[in-house]
Amino acid sequence: MHRRVLIAAATAAATAAAAACSKDSSGPGAGFECLGQPLPTTAPVLVNVTGQIKQNAFSPNALAGAEVFAFRTGDTTTLAADTSNTPGAYSLAITSGGTPVNGYIRVTEGSHIPTYARL
Repeated sequence: MHRRVLIAAATAAATAAAAACSKDSSGPGAGFECLGQPLPTTAPVLVNVTGQIKQNAFSPNALAGAEVFAFRTGDTTTLAADTSNTPGAYSLAITSGGTPVNGYIRVTEGSHIPTYARL
């Protein structure tokens, strides 16, 4: 049985990670100013991750009904969960406790292979 691959547009997660070493939320500077710097030791108490789930890499279109979960690496406890809406949008509010979250997002939908993205 052939199952289609799901595309998880987790650009917000990548943007949040990149913003951690820039001076504002617009992302890293052209020179990646944080390269070689120590990792952050603090984080906002609430980290919001948003994105859009799409299917079909060659002709992407929104996918409603995909389940999106956030986890800490090495832990199966769900940090946050949502289901993508008609335009494929999802939103996760992750409580960090004030420290960076080393984790990932898992996206599942019945007719697609589960997809993962790093936070």
